[in-house]
Amino acid sequence: MKTVITTVVAMVAWTFCQAQESEVIYTDNRPREMQTIMKSDGGFGGHLSLNVKGTEVFNEASLLVGGELVFTLNHALNIGVAGYGMPTRVKYADFDPTFGDDLYLEMGYGGLFVEPVFFDQSVVHFTIPVLIGGGWSGLSNLNAFDNRDYEDQLFLFDETVFFVFEPGINMEVNLVRNVKLTMGGSYRYVNGSDLRNVSDDDLGGLSFGAGIRVGWF
Repeated sequence: MKTVITTVVAMVAWTFCQAQESEVIYTDNRPREMQTIMKSDGGFGGHLSLNVKGTEVFNEASLLVGGELVFTLNHALNIGVAGYGMPTRVKYADFDPTFGDDLYLEMGYGGLFVEPVFFDQSVVHFTIPVLIGGGWSGLSNLNAFDNRDYEDQLFLFDETVFFVFEPGINMEVNLVRNVKLTMGGSYRYVNGSDLRNVSDDDLGGLSFGAGIRVGWF
């Protein structure tokens, strides 16, 4: 009987030691996750977005509509182009005596878009978008966006181009695998405009808005 008990105890001890040894070997040899600049498993992607922003231009509440076309590197950096136009009417002057009509201020801008993305695997995460580029602004008798049937009657009284730099911060929500909702704010810095009686600060300012992104993330 002693021999049987001794044999069973020895087998149990041997099995336990083997299990411990196997666990240690598995732990010691587990592949270590390595962060690289470009991953091979889905490191590239991209999206197309539609964005709407509320802002103030020339001391009037205005709307900016635009979008982005970007590529994504390593799920952490969006690089591409972005642009915005202003469909809302901004009154510049009532019946200008020189021009003989009411004048409206128009504006649009766009350029290089760079956006670091943080914690994109979380349902809710954040990004820091930056737009660097140029823009155009003009004074016209008609708002071209709202009066496409009267483009032959559209006259420019004055126009200018300018440099624009727009950093911001967004909260992004993963709705489904290929669709994201983004909400946030930005500040539009404008430099180099020379419209009469319109300063750079009149064209720049805070913006708050939201957008929808569709793509491969």
